[in-house]
Amino acid sequence: MVIASHNFNSQADGRPSKQQTSEGTSAKKDSFEVRPNGPVQIVVVEDNAGDVDLLRHALADQQIAYHLLVLEDGRKALSFFEGIINEGRELPSFIILDLNLPAVHGLTILERIRGVPRLKSIPVVILTSSTLPDERKRATAAGVEAYWSKPHSLDELEALGQSLAKFFRQYNIT
Repeated sequence: MVIASHNFNSQADGRPSKQQTSEGTSAKKDSFEVRPNGPVQIVVVEDNAGDVDLLRHALADQQIAYHLLVLEDGRKALSFFEGIINEGRELPSFIILDLNLPAVHGLTILERIRGVPRLKSIPVVILTSSTLPDERKRATAAGVEAYWSKPHSLDELEALGQSLAKFFRQYNIT
């Protein structure tokens, strides 16, 4: 599990300045700090560190302040969401979910999230390299808010950042 934050503060001339911190891997810190009007609390279920880095760049390019919790496989994701249900942990603002994960497939995780009333209201986006129409149909049927392809170029990375910013505005995620 990797936890990282990225905040934007204004410099004296009004331009944003990036401040990034990373607490590294932690077995115990698997929840968010409660911060009213703070960074967007995002859970990312993704096993590829390179894809997580691309996501961080997309968020940073849009100057989106975030607190990211990365869960590297399906079993860790299910455990995390069980902790929210059973231990009353804080809900994330948003979930980004890959489909092709070790241990438990992303669609299984999505269906479990949508089956729990407390988790049902959390917006979920699929970010995947899968091009299988059946997976897209199953994700849509399970109630995913968006289904995006992973970026393979700088233009696609920029488009991902713009999609994230638009999605946050549309769902009033702050």
